[in-house]
Amino acid sequence: MGSRVLAWMKEILVEGNAIWLEVAFLRRRTRLHSSLLGLPSPHALYSLSLNIPYHP
Repeated sequence: MGSRVLAWMKEILVEGNAIWLEVAFLRRRTRLHSSLLGLPSPHALYSLSLNIPYHP
């Protein structure tokens, strides 16, 4: 039972890291676009959909 919980926690950590890497990539890629257009960046919308606090 304990090992199953550990495996589940590890899976969550790996998935969380993948999400943060993706967010960081999106943020870098779209920072210029959003500042030029004055529109909310896809990262802001993405973080809203995931309920993650957004810090520009």
